[in-house]
Amino acid sequence: MIAKNQPCPCGSQKKYKVCCMPKAESTSPQPSGAWVLKPAASHLERAIQSRRNTTKKMFKQILYANIHEDNLPKIRGTKPTGVRSYTLFRMEQLLHELGTSRRDEILLMIYSDLFWLFEKGLRPEKLTNIHAAYSELAEVQMEERLSEFEEQIVIDHAVYAGILDFAQLPKGATLDYGALQITVSFAYRMIKERIPEGTYFDEAILYIDTGDTLTHWELKKTDKRPEDVWIEFKGQDPLENRFYILKNEYYSFSDESLKALATVLETEQNLPVKSPGLLSYQSLVMGYFGVVERELRAIIHSRENVPANKRIMWKEIVDYVAQHELPILKKYVPQAAEALLALHAIRNKAAHGELVSRQEYEQVRDVFLERKLLLYLAWEKAGEEVPLPKGSVIVDFADRNKPRIWHANL
Repeated sequence: MIAKNQPCPCGSQKKYKVCCMPKAESTSPQPSGAWVLKPAASHLERAIQSRRNTTKKMFKQILYANIHEDNLPKIRGTKPTGVRSYTLFRMEQLLHELGTSRRDEILLMIYSDLFWLFEKGLRPEKLTNIHAAYSELAEVQMEERLSEFEEQIVIDHAVYAGILDFAQLPKGATLDYGALQITVSFAYRMIKERIPEGTYFDEAILYIDTGDTLTHWELKKTDKRPEDVWIEFKGQDPLENRFYILKNEYYSFSDESLKALATVLETEQNLPVKSPGLLSYQSLVMGYFGVVERELRAIIHSRENVPANKRIMWKEIVDYVAQHELPILKKYVPQAAEALLALHAIRNKAAHGELVSRQEYEQVRDVFLERKLLLYLAWEKAGEEVPLPKGSVIVDFADRNKPRIWHANL
């Protein structure tokens, strides 16, 4: 039994009457001190409800209340006749938009529509008020539903994942449309094929080929419905996959720099482990320096109104870092100019085709990667630090280098 003024069983730490209490209960007359009979929520129910309450708070500033059907992709074949087919129809529109036009405002409209479909529990008559183009939905038979687990897959990995990316997208960054397309495609195919009642999995490995193509997947089955489903990407085109990982992390860098950095990191990944003394790290070192020079040069050109055709040499670049205020770089790498100057001799060796030792190469890598000078340089170029998630939520960025899983601290 749960009293109106007791903590809500969803785990939100609010009173039951202002959180999850149904409106009918809160408005019906109750004797003074009355108790409301309700089955105790399971840990799973509390976890999922808490997660959804948190998302509503996070998303409310960016979600569209309405959707204009005429602006959306025209999909032939699937006709909405209930919740399942309606969900598939919207997901087909998402896949079309993610794979072609990639208009953010349209994507957000479709994500929002699915969000409110599940979170508000809209009935057909309410759906027709929002989606006037589909008046036939008034005749929908609502028994054509998704199972609770199917709904969880759609909400967590097709809907939440997309809206979270919008909510937390740093200034100057773009969505990883390919990563979103992959997860929507996975959820769509799961629902299209139907997950048999009572069949659950808590881990899915998605295999991705060139062009963000979802080829197949492996599922780790479990006996009961899981609180979270862990989804991991396995790229079968390592260089392309690496490029898009970097594009997500160093979002302000030019594609030229990202291609160079992807080449360096993939080469490092495949260096022979035997006879390391025979290796020359000259090309790897020049790859790192090329990225840093190109991006610092771009900052100088943009901030000092230097003509685009004026060549700025390495020493001038280091002097500029030492003499000018680069606030984000200074905050995280206070001795950036000194660190770059200390690498000057190694850069000259590499530029003149001389042998660069492993120890010298590791000095360069330590400054640029381990001390994250490259990352902070990307933030500096964008003019904004990447915001950390607020509150108790660990967000699911569209970063194919990280497992895609939604968490809320319960």
